[in-house]
Amino acid sequence: MEGIKYSVIMVRYGEITLKSPRVRARMEHRLIRNIIRQLRFAGLSGFKISKTGGRIFIHGVDVKRALEVLPKVFGIVSVSPAIEAPLDLDLLRKHVVEYARKVIGQGETFALRVHRANKSYPLTSIELARLLGKEILDLRPDVKVNLDNPDKEIHVEIREEKAYIFHEKVEGPGGLPFGVEGKVSAIIYKDVDSIVASWLMMKRGCSLVPIFYDMSPYVEHEKEVVLEALRRLRSWIPLDEWRVYVVPLYMAHDEASIPSSHRCLVCRVLMYKVAEQIAMKENAKAIVTGESVFSHGLDELYLLDRCVSLPVMRPLVGMDEQSIKELAHRIGILEVYPSEVQCKIASRRLIAHDVKDLNRLMSTLGLERVIESLLDRAEVLKL
Repeated sequence: MEGIKYSVIMVRYGEITLKSPRVRARMEHRLIRNIIRQLRFAGLSGFKISKTGGRIFIHGVDVKRALEVLPKVFGIVSVSPAIEAPLDLDLLRKHVVEYARKVIGQGETFALRVHRANKSYPLTSIELARLLGKEILDLRPDVKVNLDNPDKEIHVEIREEKAYIFHEKVEGPGGLPFGVEGKVSAIIYKDVDSIVASWLMMKRGCSLVPIFYDMSPYVEHEKEVVLEALRRLRSWIPLDEWRVYVVPLYMAHDEASIPSSHRCLVCRVLMYKVAEQIAMKENAKAIVTGESVFSHGLDELYLLDRCVSLPVMRPLVGMDEQSIKELAHRIGILEVYPSEVQCKIASRRLIAHDVKDLNRLMSTLGLERVIESLLDRAEVLKL
């Protein structure tokens, strides 16, 4: 970090500021609580957090380690390591010039961005930017100003009691703080899509109850792959304890007389039905899946929705395969999955065409008993 001794980390959040004062206060409180938990999970302690003017400030923390943690806190738009400077103009000039000396390389271009949040400060943002920019040029005749495409962009924020100087912005996930919108249960299966869908719901403020449907004998290395992906997803979750339901779905295919042409439909129905029961047990408000119209077809999704009484959320419905993979890479789970994951007993033939057909199929195959058996055999893991 150019040998700079940063004194504070500045945290920005965006969508929360659009809420009503009451809701905003609640979400800001949850965001700060989540930040504290995530930092402590990483072994960091002794820091102090304050909030003012749409910013959260973290003092007394190991900056390098904190910058590895904070980009995984939902609700954070970006973070910047910064130095604090007095508002006194002479002292501020010295701090900015010294900062620029360390940050701007030989022959590089720079831009100085000044934001005056404290409107009582005697100089406007433009006046202060011109004055400070001239000071930098006087010290460094080898550098030039480029306001459109600079090599380095130095920011100065003038606030009520201090000024903050920084040049880095580390992107966060944005969205809403984890947990402000209640729980959802997530159907986790063999592919990366279900994990990405779960992450997107957490970004919308939902707490997650993952339900992994184990088909290991029929999907090679599935259990170890999915559990490793969930362990990586765990780093995004600010909970002391995170429970994962593991449902041995393969047993239904081993023990029930399911015709091969019905297997995919029955598999999906069982996932939905079991997820509904677990969701009710966990007081979850909805079921989340990684399905999309592209991967399953509208008729099938329409039918599956009518298997359960809870809302079914499909956040991937408007995304293509490449976009999903890019997001999986950002989350840190793409590398876990093999290039192709196939089910050995999969069949795309769907026999049921409406709810009556589906109910008849469930009755014929005795699926209610199968659902009860799967719930009894479900295992709860703590990650």
